[in-house]
Amino acid sequence: MKKLAPLTLCLLLAGLTQQSHAAYSENFDTATGTNFAPQLGWTINDPTSEVSFVVGVAAPYIQSVALGGFQSAPAMDTVSLSHSLSETLSGQTFKVDFAVINRDTGNPGDFFAGDDSFSISLTGAGGFVFELSIDPTLGGPTIDSKAISLTGNAAGGFIEASDYNTPAYYTMSVDFTAVGTALNYSARFFGSTTATLTGSLPGQATAVAGQISASFDVAAGDPADSGSNFMLIDNIDIAPTPVIPEAGASVLSLLSLGMLTLRRRRR
Repeated sequence: MKKLAPLTLCLLLAGLTQQSHAAYSENFDTATGTNFAPQLGWTINDPTSEVSFVVGVAAPYIQSVALGGFQSAPAMDTVSLSHSLSETLSGQTFKVDFAVINRDTGNPGDFFAGDDSFSISLTGAGGFVFELSIDPTLGGPTIDSKAISLTGNAAGGFIEASDYNTPAYYTMSVDFTAVGTALNYSARFFGSTTATLTGSLPGQATAVAGQISASFDVAAGDPADSGSNFMLIDNIDIAPTPVIPEAGASVLSLLSLGMLTLRRRRR
């Protein structure tokens, strides 16, 4: 078998999408027991058992981690499940699957203005905060929908509460890019609704994510009166954004490869 010439091999590789390994990745499939924290390097600021718990769900998610006051009333009015990081965000993609569940037996598919709110956030030094907020008080066209907000900006889509037995997962995928001194983001949401958000975080071009958190706030302000809802999180990844070659460059690579192959055949 003839070997590809080095130049031919280089051109072939140039036409492929660059692949990258995740700098941080977690699918929670090895978590055990009814009380999640502290496992897999995660910590929680509330000493109450079972405010973070492991939930088995259907493939492809297999197992997720839940956060909320459904199983136990928290001791604090804001509960945060966190994991330390050290990831420069420019040129990275942050991706997470999540679902919002309401176990209210009267109306399990709905949220109400008095229910707890949730967030998924990246934070770092110098006041860096990037947050997805799922909050009944943000409004929406119906009481069973939650407005998506990122750094205070309302998106053109809504997150719906779903039933525990058939959780409706959403995926948030965010690309970060440094432009001057700012950190630009392009966030895409996939699920029963699709939305895209773009924005810029001034002065954060070199931001380093020092922590990822999933949190919930008790709406009533009284931990003993937490709602029946909780959030599932799964499949968290932070990895370099794949570089896809421009169409013209790919065509040129294929043409060059074809010409070199033809030339070798003629010899």
